[in-house]
Amino acid sequence: MIIYPIIGIILFLMSLIDSYVFANMAKNNMVIQRLVFIFISLFFIFFVGFRENCGFDYDSYDNLFQEFSKSSLIQSWRNSNIELGYIILNIILGNFKLLLFSMALITITLQFLFIYKYSPLPFLSLFLLLGVMIYPSIMGQYRQALAVSIMCWAFISKDNKIKFFFLLIIAMFFHTSALFGVIVLLIPDNKLLSLWLYLIIMSLALLINFFVKQLFVDITNYLPGMISERVDYYSETDDYIVGFNAAMVMRIVVFLIFYYFRKEITSYPKGTIFFNLYFVSLFIYLGFGFLPQISLRAGYYFYIFEFILTSMLLFRLQGPTKFILFMFFVGIGFYRQFVFFSDWSLDYIPYQNSLIDISSYY
Repeated sequence: MIIYPIIGIILFLMSLIDSYVFANMAKNNMVIQRLVFIFISLFFIFFVGFRENCGFDYDSYDNLFQEFSKSSLIQSWRNSNIELGYIILNIILGNFKLLLFSMALITITLQFLFIYKYSPLPFLSLFLLLGVMIYPSIMGQYRQALAVSIMCWAFISKDNKIKFFFLLIIAMFFHTSALFGVIVLLIPDNKLLSLWLYLIIMSLALLINFFVKQLFVDITNYLPGMISERVDYYSETDDYIVGFNAAMVMRIVVFLIFYYFRKEITSYPKGTIFFNLYFVSLFIYLGFGFLPQISLRAGYYFYIFEFILTSMLLFRLQGPTKFILFMFFVGIGFYRQFVFFSDWSLDYIPYQNSLIDISSYY
């Protein structure tokens, strides 16, 4: 489907303009950037919100909608084990296509606003998000995508405990895994660890990945009912992956680049906390590789900061170093998109839209 490469190329070109044109403009002259960002945001709301038969679990969510429309709220909750917030939204809206559009509108608005506010190069961040969050999450597992978008704003409000827990509870109403977000309360706002300590923690995570699988599965029996049931479900439907793979190596290399240029990153007011939050995602990814669904779902809440940190770093750099790293991260972005569609083409190709027929474009 040619629509996906077109989106990637357009965002790549906008990333170039962002990095080498908008980055050199005064803040009060950014009207063009703001207007283009709004236009692209509206496009994604249209592209995601009106998709048809496209994305992870599309048919499953459609079937759930049909079930919810026939049962009471409590019956739907008991029978499906789906979070109440999502069930209520199904019942209130009463139309599956309207539900898809509403989820896309809320999620993209919250997530893209966060990116525009905290990413100095927002188009680059969007480009890097394509293959790891926009396609698989916002267009697929969209309940968690909404929870992630809500938790982004909770993270920056962690000093206001009432606001933080209010947003956390709302996020959990759509995906229970948002509970992992409480980890942010343990993360320092203005302090980085030494490189050796980070490396020791990463080594510990890898040891957990190799040796703690059975212990973790046993512990889940003592977790609250819904969480225990979810872990059991995922452990039965997903193969365990124990070991060290190319994706882990790539994530470690990215982290080491961030650490090497930590002065550039920590020059931003939120740079330090975003750095530490990204490290949390790396620790979860390395440590829970034996249970991919937990590794990916828990780490998702902190993974988004990789793409904001990349933007922070490249905005501060100049000359050949900036260009080399820009091409390095862009290469990773294209690679992740290629791998995603290689693995999940049947779920996303051909792309169909309920408002317009774009079949002539593939």
